[in-house]
Amino acid sequence: MIAFGFKAFIYAVAWIRLALNVPDRVDSVESDDDYELKIRQRTTKPALIWLSENPENTIYGFSNRRSQRIIKSIIKNGAVEIYALDIEDCSDGSGYSRALLVELPENARSRRRLFDWEYLRAAVMSFSGVIDNGQKYIFTYWT
Repeated sequence: MIAFGFKAFIYAVAWIRLALNVPDRVDSVESDDDYELKIRQRTTKPALIWLSENPENTIYGFSNRRSQRIIKSIIKNGAVEIYALDIEDCSDGSGYSRALLVELPENARSRRRLFDWEYLRAAVMSFSGVIDNGQKYIFTYWT
């Protein structure tokens, strides 16, 4: 089995995207003001707190434990905060979220890591990555 490094994977994804004619990176669809409004909605909570409130709460498609590891990994890479957006309540009292909002740090190196991570997430879902224009947030969708 051949092991590829992170940069090799980025280049492979870039070639695939080019072959499929998917734009590489684009401007963020929504503004920081739009995201600030979403943060104040009843269906938005800080992700790690929300996941720890109920062992059945999840990022869509993952267990609670895996969801917490994902959030902790994003924080380890420099995120200031991560919000679970549009939380859906289930009849058993649990909930799930298909969307995360990552609050970005000011540190350029940490921002770059987070934008590279977002690029890979977007590529896996055939979306375009987001350009760093100094915005405060990155939105990611999970299916």
